[in-house]
Amino acid sequence: VGCGSGKFLKELRWQKNHEGQLVGVDIARGGFNILESTNYVQASIYALPFSNSFFEAVTALHMLSHVPDTESAMKEIKRVLRPNGVFLATANSIFSYPHVAEYRERVFTAFKWGKPIFTTSTSNLENLEEKLSPFWSDVKVRKVEGELSIPVGVFADYFMANIPVWSRQPSG
Repeated sequence: VGCGSGKFLKELRWQKNHEGQLVGVDIARGGFNILESTNYVQASIYALPFSNSFFEAVTALHMLSHVPDTESAMKEIKRVLRPNGVFLATANSIFSYPHVAEYRERVFTAFKWGKPIFTTSTSNLENLEEKLSPFWSDVKVRKVEGELSIPVGVFADYFMANIPVWSRQPSG
């Protein structure tokens, strides 16, 4: 869920030789370059259009910070996840990406959307275990040390793909 441009799905297919079915789900439709061998579904995390126990694994990579209602989202993920399935979530540190707040402020000002919510303050590395523990019996948080370097073009694609989602967020 929250597949964004589909880069992780591409990595699974090409670099890791994943041969099973891949499904990308995101609320926004735009800026996506999904593999032909991957199904793309535009849907909300609160209403996933899949039957119960449909998936062996569900990922939420750097997207929980965009989800205001964690409880409803986790219930929906659990519904579509098979018993003993795997849920993998990633989150940035609260100390990551201070420049993103500045960029978002500029976008919100330009489009007169009010004050943006800096999403990393809602779900982050520091509070991920606390946020997920009520819903999952075995939560493990691993911190990856080092600096993440994202090429400008890749970051610009991500940033532009998220603008439609941000425009629907309540202003802070």
